[in-house]
Amino acid sequence: MTQSQLAEEAELSLRTIQIVEKGRSSVRPETIHRIGDALGLTDDQLRDDTSKDAFDSWPWSLSKFIQGDPTLSEHAHCRGLEDARAAVRKMRASWGEHLKRSESPADGDGFAIADQKLDDEYPRYEQRYLEIWKTNPNCILYSTAGTQRCGVTIVLPVTDRAYDELRQGKCTFMDVEASDVLPESQNLILDSAVELHGSHAQPWYGVTDSVSFTLFFQMALLSIDPTADGFRMLGFAASPINLKRLCGTGFSPCGVHMPEYGYEICEFSTGVGGQSNETYKRSATATHYVNLFKQFLPKNRLRVPSQAMTGKT
Repeated sequence: MTQSQLAEEAELSLRTIQIVEKGRSSVRPETIHRIGDALGLTDDQLRDDTSKDAFDSWPWSLSKFIQGDPTLSEHAHCRGLEDARAAVRKMRASWGEHLKRSESPADGDGFAIADQKLDDEYPRYEQRYLEIWKTNPNCILYSTAGTQRCGVTIVLPVTDRAYDELRQGKCTFMDVEASDVLPESQNLILDSAVELHGSHAQPWYGVTDSVSFTLFFQMALLSIDPTADGFRMLGFAASPINLKRLCGTGFSPCGVHMPEYGYEICEFSTGVGGQSNETYKRSATATHYVNLFKQFLPKNRLRVPSQAMTGKT
């Protein structure tokens, strides 16, 4: 169907169809239903928010940021300790929605059990992230779509010891503490990347696009040299969607599960053996993109605002 044919079938203007496709503004439910009727979609299909996920075409989906102005919004950095606390709380609340949107694999109950365990020890969970933020504020960033904060990404540049212990399944992500975090490192841990519940005022693919960009930006921000030998990054699957995204962005399962929580540990590295051609292509291309961000962004634009470094409200 061409745009003109769809517009005629839905009794809408061609301009409206173009605006809807590009996600440039909010769309009235009536308009969405007209388009759905014209395309023969059910109500359930119309509500499928996961149908457009920027991670599915990552890292190539990020080329537009390289060609444009690849900088973070002024709203990306936490503006003090209470803002960082709010980011952690919103992130935690959103994982329940993340799990609801996930397909339920055979071990789906395992994710729910691990999620409940984190709720049970939430004070420790929150305090850990706040101590990490005070050590390196660049580790916790909001992703933004327009002026709206719609996601949170957490990347940790860590010591060799912390990386290797997590990689070998000797500790949990909760055991990687502020004392393990460095200003920059060749060892990165992708701790979290999640959309915030209630950010649906933006088109869904605009939300996931923003989260993937912010995560990518952090990789450039916190790595010393992503093209050098020894650059490594770990991730862990805390939901089925999470695992799908990790595998789609150049990570490979390590064959190791995290103690206590059972999360599968994945590693991103062009030097990891046994990768499929597709995984190698994605990880190698992503490394190239990270290097582009790092090389072409002015150094002073890579730094967190000085007021955030104080850790004060």
